[in-house]
Amino acid sequence: MLNFPIHSIVMQLLDEFAVAYEDYLRTSRSVSPQRDDALRKLAEIARRLLSFLTLIENVLRVMRTKLESGSIVAQEDVKRLSILLESTLSIAQFSVKLLSLEQMYDELAPLFGISTLEHPVKIVKIESGSLWADILGYPKIIDLMESLISGAVSYMYRNFTKEGKITSIPRKVESIDSILQLRSRLKDAGIDTISMDENIQKSSVIVAEQLNRLLGGEAKVTINGQVYSVEANLEQKYLEERNKLLLPEPATSEKERD
Repeated sequence: MLNFPIHSIVMQLLDEFAVAYEDYLRTSRSVSPQRDDALRKLAEIARRLLSFLTLIENVLRVMRTKLESGSIVAQEDVKRLSILLESTLSIAQFSVKLLSLEQMYDELAPLFGISTLEHPVKIVKIESGSLWADILGYPKIIDLMESLISGAVSYMYRNFTKEGKITSIPRKVESIDSILQLRSRLKDAGIDTISMDENIQKSSVIVAEQLNRLLGGEAKVTINGQVYSVEANLEQKYLEERNKLLLPEPATSEKERD
């Protein structure tokens, strides 16, 4: 179930895209900062529009499955992952966080030798405002996603408690390995990781990026009924730090650009 007005959101994004496209056309014949800004804005709105249309496509696919089969029933070859993020999200933030779940699943599947065509991730339920998503997928992949998400959010809260500022998973491979421990988690899942160094390293970097997108700025996360949150006495400070991260960058004057 998708609990927000799809038509109005699509029309809003299309209107924004049309305006941005017209701005780009007006500046496209000249080499100037204005043209570059118009192109960046057009690309960003196009990305948001594509993300939202992809989301709608996934939801419609689930609805068709429900209509054909009556309902989605958990089978032996699928497992459910439920995640609730309680912060208020914009359309763009909602889309990015939801798609990060799918991209994480798609990145982990090859490590298990699993085809996402045969075992795709399926959306059972989505609610917006906050993000509440129920998905189904191959059991071992879902188990690994659950452990990676819980490990990542625990790391973020633990470091906030120590440092007083919101922390994301670092970009350095060595740090990612120590935090995610993807290799050991794969071994625990029965995967022979010999000769998989390059694949595991690449996947770790991509998964870390998706975890940062999914969990960034979230003061409370519920994963399959298990609640993770920053300490109660630090919640207000956490939200203040989150709001600082969300503040728009100050506008740059034409003189500074030149």
